[in-house]
Amino acid sequence: MQKRLLHFFITVRALDTTIEWHFHLITVDHGVYEESQLVRALPPAWITSLVAQASYPFTGRYCSGFLTTDRVLPPRATVRHIPTTAAALVTDVLADFAKRLPHYR
Repeated sequence: MQKRLLHFFITVRALDTTIEWHFHLITVDHGVYEESQLVRALPPAWITSLVAQASYPFTGRYCSGFLTTDRVLPPRATVRHIPTTAAALVTDVLADFAKRLPHYR
């Protein structure tokens, strides 16, 4: 599970380099583990959800800033279908940013 989650993180980042990604694991006992902690070892409790936070920097005519969004994924289904889940996540986030970006330009 640990290697598959790390492979999922790498795959998501490789699909679009303009988006900055942060991943968090939430366990049964409501503990939150970051990706850097996952590199060392799996959390001691059962992982219930995977939170992907995406931020996209933009510069408009009159302003600049970041668009951010969160997506919550089931960890077991995510590691079973890494390429399709990663592509769907990136596509969904890009569509969300494309919908909101014209309001800032």
